[in-house]
Amino acid sequence: MTKRGKKLPAPRPTPSRPAAGDDEARPVFEPVPQDTTSGVSAFFGTWPGEETDAELLALLAELDD
Repeated sequence: MTKRGKKLPAPRPTPSRPAAGDDEARPVFEPVPQDTTSGVSAFFGTWPGEETDAELLALLAELDD
């Protein structure tokens, strides 16, 4: 292709994205396993009390009454 006697570079191909449901569709990121030093656990820490989940849920249910 030329423009006023100058040769222009060939257009670069535009990468295409796979359509949703396509066999080649991939997630945007790969999940990484988390431990106590990363992720939500590292940010929030642990519950400071000694209550079990069942005890905590029972106390929360009493608040709704």
